[in-house]
Amino acid sequence: MGSKTPQIKGKLEYVARGVTSLVNRAAAGQSVWMALETTALDPTRRPTAAEVRAEVWMALIHGATGIFYFVHEFEPAFREAAIFRYPDIVEEVTRTNRLIKSLSPALRSPSISGAISVSSQVPIATMVKVHKDTTYVFAVAMQNSPSTARITVSDVHQTSARVIGEARSVSIAQGSFEDQFEGYGVHLYQIP
Repeated sequence: MGSKTPQIKGKLEYVARGVTSLVNRAAAGQSVWMALETTALDPTRRPTAAEVRAEVWMALIHGATGIFYFVHEFEPAFREAAIFRYPDIVEEVTRTNRLIKSLSPALRSPSISGAISVSSQVPIATMVKVHKDTTYVFAVAMQNSPSTARITVSDVHQTSARVIGEARSVSIAQGSFEDQFEGYGVHLYQIP
């Protein structure tokens, strides 16, 4: 967000690129943590709560084993705990941290590669985990454009998926379901 480079400024997908690069360079078993901006490092525009949420899930889906938040501001004056100037960001970080904690058993389980396929005009990054006979699909749109995604889940036929944190579910027919993604939108699915 706060980059001064025009090609990068505001393009959240660079979070995922950075994490992927770190994961590829890390030694076996080495943790990869991602620092995420939560304040107005660029005094003209701070990240929205939805953007912070997207960055968290981009980082985790692409292999980060931990996240932490950059909460300082330097302009117009230094403020060490500037996040508290933005109640919407504090609320989002709090909600996201609680969600990650509640999902930690699933998040710590091995990723299942090749378990799903996604068809969408906008790239949708995904991570699949199985914990206690439940499949979790974590998905985030990798561009700031809305799209409809068709997600096909292996070995699932007729059921529904609960969309975690959204008080709704999607029907799965013949192993597939469709969902709408806003630009940089995040959906987390729980399939029994």
